[in-house]
Amino acid sequence: MYAIVRAGGRQEKVSVGDVLIIDKVSGEAGDAVEL
Repeated sequence: MYAIVRAGGRQEKVSVGDVLIIDKVSGEAGDAVEL
């Protein structure tokens, strides 16, 4: 199973266990990030 997520103006295909590196977003450590 996979998902297509939009982050930083790009779309990325991700699967369970993948690590997605995106541009810096505002927030504190542990905050949720909406993709």
